[in-house]
Order: sequence, then C-alpha cells, then structure tokens
Amino acid sequence: FYILTRTSGAPVTLPASQTWFLDTGLSDPTLVNYTVTAVDAAGTAQTSPAHLGTPAPGSGTTSSSNINPPSGLTAQAVSSSAISLTWTPSDDMGRIIQSYAVYRSTSLPVPTAAALVVLTNPLAGPVTVFTDTTVNSSQIYYYVVQSIEAGTLTHSGNSNHASATTPKPNTPPVPVTVGQMGFDANILLPLTGQKLGIYYDVPNDGVVEIDIYNVSDNLIQTLVPGMTTGGTKQSVFWDGKDRKGNFVASGLYVIEIRATGFHQLKKVAVVK
Repeated sequence: FYILTRTSGAPVTLPASQTWFLDTGLSDPTLVNYTVTAVDAAGTAQTSPAHLGTPAPGSGTTSSSNINPPSGLTAQAVSSSAISLTWTPSDDMGRIIQSYAVYRSTSLPVPTAAALVVLTNPLAGPVTVFTDTTVNSSQIYYYVVQSIEAGTLTHSGNSNHASATTPKPNTPPVPVTVGQMGFDANILLPLTGQKLGIYYDVPNDGVVEIDIYNVSDNLIQTLVPGMTTGGTKQSVFWDGKDRKGNFVASGLYVIEIRATGFHQLKKVAVVK
C-alpha cells in the first residue's frame, strides 16, 4: 500500500492499486506539500532506489493569489555534457506565468537561493523544455523548477525534483594493430549510459563474431559486426546488456573475438 503524508491533515493510507488522491475540504489560500511512500507486505517503507526511488515532494495551492508550480519534471542525460529537462506547465489559475526558474544541485535538497537560469515564458506558447549544457561528465544532478508570476514576480513552490547522471565522455579509438583487440575502458558502468568500445583489426577478410561470457562460461551476448576487410581498424560497442535486453550483474566478463585466422579473449569488469 501507499502512505500519503501532507502538511495539512492526517496521513492517508491508499491501496496499491490506487494512483490518484483527491484532497478536499481545504481552505483558501492553503499551500499543501505531499509525499507518497510505498510500503511492502512486511510493513517496511520502501524509499531505496532499488524499489520506487526516494520520494520527491510535490506541492500545489488552492490560493486565488498564488500560482502553482510546474509538474511532471523529468531529466535525461543526452550526452556527457548535456541534460535535457521537460515539465508540464503550471495551472496558473488565470494568472500569467512570466517565466520559469530552474535550480540545480549535486545533492538533495536542491537549494533555491540562486537560479541556474530564468526562462522567459512567451504568451504564444509555454516553455516546457530546457537543456543544461553546463554539466560535467560522470556526475549526478538534481533539478527543481519554479513558476514566476508576471507583475508581482511571485515564485511558486518547487516542482517535483528530477535527476540524471551524465555518462563518461567519448574517448578516441583505442590504437590496435593487425591481429589485436582492445577496449576503451577496463571498467564498464552501464547505468551511467556508458558503452564499452571494442576495437579490433583482424588479419584476413571475413565474418567477425564477438561473444561475451560471464565467469561461469555462460554466453551472455553475441555481437556480429559482419564482414570486415583484413588490416582495417573496426569497432563495435556493448551497452552492458544481455540477449534479453537486461543489464548484466556486476562482475568480470570475458569477451571473445573470432575471425578468419584470428581468435582472442580479453576480460572486462562491469560495475553497477
């Protein structure tokens, strides 16, 4: 089941099948903060990322003079140096949203003393996206967004928080000579979006096959780059997933390359 806590009123227990809640009997104006926590069959609150993730407080207002925050904020790393944000415009309750303020932090809670950026919200169409290009690689970032009312410049409460982790930057091809295979990293961190670059140069023309095994010698994934020309540097990438599309467990993996007149094994560590 779920437990919904709020700053106004007692906590509410909701069945696991319920995905909505109508809060009634509020006075005007009232600002109410809500948090939803999942509880398992043993009665343990589940706030670990292994379950539903850390609950992100959301807020809304019944006030006729205050504005609501944006909702549905999401964050996605689109490269090692950029994170894309999207959100649903505020329910402005008849007032004009002049702009949106975006706040960022590398930890929770996200401070709102100084905005990362303030985005003008044109009347012709609301702003619902922003790409942050001032991030570093291999770093997690947390965001919240606030609405700003025209005229009074009043800020709403925070949207839900959203987070994304930037992957490692792209690395140049690994130098290999004829009859060699090499990797661009010794450790693969697939949950950050990193992919393992596998570079090879086989001696003869023909079909290349690359198989990936766990330490128990079970076949995990097969990559078939296809035909290649001998003496030509080639590459293929592994995203850390098995043949069913699931991320593999942490541990050591053996990568085997087979081609006409060429056979080699190398190990790589996967860390989740």
